[in-house]
Amino acid sequence: MLNASVPRATPLPSPGVPIVSRIDRRRRDSHAAKFVERVTEFARWLPADEAALVRAVYVAGRTAGELAALARVPSRAIQRRIQKVLLRVLSREFRASARRLELAPAMPDWPPPAGHLKSASESTVHLAVLRAVFIEGLSMRATAQRLDLPLHVVRRHHETARLEIEAKAEARAS
Repeated sequence: MLNASVPRATPLPSPGVPIVSRIDRRRRDSHAAKFVERVTEFARWLPADEAALVRAVYVAGRTAGELAALARVPSRAIQRRIQKVLLRVLSREFRASARRLELAPAMPDWPPPAGHLKSASESTVHLAVLRAVFIEGLSMRATAQRLDLPLHVVRRHHETARLEIEAKAEARAS
């Protein structure tokens, strides 16, 4: 049995994570507005169903419970899906891939027509792999099947992209 007179230790926050209760309401609201703006800006790259989910939660203000009732699934399933999409959207890889696709001289068709990538340039294949893995969230094996490419080609493009993104992040940090 716990003794009510003994104070409990409060857990320390993780390093680098601001304590929301210490931030005044105006700053907290501006942080939330920036977060929503950032998420919805990159949501346009998501598949249609995931983009609609992000807009429903962050633009329309729907709760996971409301969306779960509409979809007739458990609320926890919607929460997990939102979290999974957010982690992907906020990742360096997603942002870098979206920027790279945006700057591409000719945006490759998505999904590419069957057999199209076998005769495509190396840069077109690279962009298709970036989109499939980092934007669509497919595994490397699923990407290889969807793009009709050998798995080792997908792995090579994935590793190249990941190393480029890490190098740019390290260059910015120093």
